[in-house]
Amino acid sequence: MKKIFRMVKHLLPHRDITLIILKGHLVIEELLFDQAASVMRDVSELKRSRLSFNKLVHLTKALFVYSNDRRLWQAIEKLNLLRNELVHHLEDTKLQTLAEAFLRPCEDMMRRIGPTPESLDSRLRSALAFVYGALLNLSNMGRSNEAGKAGHRQPSR
Repeated sequence: MKKIFRMVKHLLPHRDITLIILKGHLVIEELLFDQAASVMRDVSELKRSRLSFNKLVHLTKALFVYSNDRRLWQAIEKLNLLRNELVHHLEDTKLQTLAEAFLRPCEDMMRRIGPTPESLDSRLRSALAFVYGALLNLSNMGRSNEAGKAGHRQPSR
C-alpha cells in the first residue's frame, strides 16, 4: 500500500503534462528496480550496476514476463521514449504523438475497467497508475509461482 500512496502523492497534484510524465517515469523506474531487487540475493550489486531505464525494463521483463502482458511492456518502453523526448529536446514537437503512443496500449488494457478520461493530463495519470498497478501485480504473480518453480529445476549442462 505504501508504494501506491507514493505514486499517488507524486502524480495527483500536477496538471502540467511534463511533470506528470517525468514523475511518472521516476516512480515506474523505482518500482522496476524494486521488482528486480526482490529476486536478487545481493541488491548492492544491482545498485552498483546503475542500469539505465531501458536495461532495467528488460531485466525486469526477463524476471516477470507472462504471456498476456505484451502491451504492458510496450507501454513502458513508449513511456521511456516519451520521457527521453522531454529531457533531450527543448521544443516538444513530438510530445503529443509520443504521448498517444504511450497511451494507446494502456487505454487498450484499461477499456474493461471503465471510460477513458478526456483531458491529456488525466489520461496520462490514469495510464501511469494502471502501469504501476500492473507491475505490482506481476510481482505478486511471480511470488505466487515461486512454489511451483521450486520443485522444478533446470537440467545441468
